[in-house]
Amino acid sequence: MPGITRILVIALVLSAGCTPKKTAPAGGPGEPPAANLQWSKLGEILDHYDEAYKITSSFSLDVFVDGAVVESSMGRHEYVRGEEKWFYMKGTELQKTVECFVDKAVVRVPLALQPKPKRGRKPKAEGPDADVVSVYQSKYPCAVQALVRYNSMLQGNKLSHDGKVYVVNSFDAEARTVGKISMHKDNRILVYSFSNIKFEDAPAEEPAKPEPADVPAEPAPADAGNPAAPPAVTK
Repeated sequence: MPGITRILVIALVLSAGCTPKKTAPAGGPGEPPAANLQWSKLGEILDHYDEAYKITSSFSLDVFVDGAVVESSMGRHEYVRGEEKWFYMKGTELQKTVECFVDKAVVRVPLALQPKPKRGRKPKAEGPDADVVSVYQSKYPCAVQALVRYNSMLQGNKLSHDGKVYVVNSFDAEARTVGKISMHKDNRILVYSFSNIKFEDAPAEEPAKPEPADVPAEPAPADAGNPAAPPAVTK
């Protein structure tokens, strides 16, 4: 038995001296954890949106209130250097336009679709802003521009801005496109889905027109500068 006891003691000592293997892969110094790699890809996509001249796409929107869909719409979307436009369509007919500037969002509805003014009220004055129905003041008020502008403030795939939470639900790292965004505020969730995403280059500058060549001046007549002879006097 002493021999067996000695063997067991040696085995216990050897096992205690062994370092257990790590189950998580070890990354190099300064490398983000594997779980965060996808979010770094999202940051690269949003940087690409910031650098692109113009991005166009089709979109569909579902509005949820307390978990139930209360409204659905679709249309066209444009993003150009920090500003964006949403064209809400019904077939080929424009229903509404939301213009998102750096400091405000402007909602336009065609005059033909606006309710007629009640009796005794003057109709809206004519002009380029006659179709404006509301203006919302805020810094980068719309979904795409807020995500691009405040890219560095993302927590994973979420951004808190202006009392709302924006979530990037899907994106394509290879194509460098965002496929779905949701905006959460109180009991409302707006879910935007994008398709047919295209990146457009800036229009080529027209070459400067060549300046017209100097036209040589016509030679002056031989008698130029000499006073005209007085008329002959007849007797």
